[in-house]
This record gives sequence, structure tokens and C-alpha cells, in this order.
Amino acid sequence: AIYDAVNPIAAGRRSLAKEFAKQNIETLFIESMCDDPKIIEENVRRVKIGSPDYVGWDANDAVKHYLGRISARIPHVETMEEKDLNYIKAGVSLDANSYKADSSLSEQGQDYAKKMTETILQHRESELQAMRDQGEPDAVLKPLTVWTSTRLRTVETAKWLHEKGYAIRQRSQLSQLNPGVCEKMTEQQIRQEYPDEVAKHEIDPYHHRYPRAEN
Repeated sequence: AIYDAVNPIAAGRRSLAKEFAKQNIETLFIESMCDDPKIIEENVRRVKIGSPDYVGWDANDAVKHYLGRISARIPHVETMEEKDLNYIKAGVSLDANSYKADSSLSEQGQDYAKKMTETILQHRESELQAMRDQGEPDAVLKPLTVWTSTRLRTVETAKWLHEKGYAIRQRSQLSQLNPGVCEKMTEQQIRQEYPDEVAKHEIDPYHHRYPRAEN
């Protein structure tokens, strides 16, 4: 994956993808989208001014200088819209293009997500009513924060809770490990095509990994 910090124009991204393709390497560009000045300044203050470029600088001066660098580059940035490239634009929403490994929810999955949301909300309403029945007329439930992985289908699963005003947080650590060559294969297919690997896995499932899979 190429985090698009220094490849702000379409021509540069296409050139990189072309060079990697020569080595039979697939590329996935990731663009972080944020236009909230407060969040941008907080990120600069927390991360950027700690770089060697700003050793000895006053913190406020360093922040002002870095924000100026950002402003100077904005007119030259071309947001990712190339239909021939694989990319993810992440921010308040998630926009994925040609990234087939991260599929959307099926119609059945969307129906399940809606019903799950309704069940969670009904449970919270029951909790609140129980607290009031126990003599707490001003009772308020604790805020609910929903954590998902960064996979598209998990983000879409939480969409209905997000629309109800609940906070949604995404963490890549919650994503399942990449199964490598066994991606999208059924257990039967894996047993047929990789019997030796299946045997190794059954002997030591905690340490074995299939070819090209994550540890």
C-alpha cells in the first residue's frame, strides 16, 4: 500500500503503479481526507512538529509554518479519482475503488446489520427504562462507542448506528489476518488444493500459516 503523502498528482500515482506492475506487484493507494481545521492543527501539533525539521523551534511557530506548507500544496493536489487504480479514500466516510479484496456487504448482510442495530437500540431502551423503574427518573445511559475494523463490510455494518448519532471508531488491529492464498476459498477447496498445509495446520494451528498469509 502507498500512503499518499508525497504522490499528490494522478500522473505520479499512475507512474508508480506502472513500475510496480512490471514486478507483478499490485498497488493500493490510500488517501486520508480531512478538511476540519481543528483536527488538522491537532495532528500537526501532535505529530508533525516532532520531526527533525523543527528541532529548536517554538511549538506555535512550528505549527504555523507547517500549516503554511500544507496551504501552499493544496492548489497542486489532485484527489484520487483514477478509475484504473486501486485506492481507498478514508475520512468521515470510506470510498474504495477497484479494491476487490474488501467486498461490500451483501443484501443479506445489510438486512442483518439493520436488525442488529434495532436490537442494540431496543436493548439500550430497555436498560434505560429499567433504571427509571428503579427510581432513577433522570437516569442517562453511558455513551455508546462502536469499534470496527477498517474492512469495508464492517464499516458498512456500523453505518446504521452512525446514522443514529453513535460514535464509530475504526482500528486496523480489529481486521482478521490475511489468509493468503486461501482468500475466499471454502474449507473443502482448501483441503483439496492444499492437503499438506491443512495437515500442518491441524498439527500446530497456533503457529502454522498458509502460504502468503499473515502471521
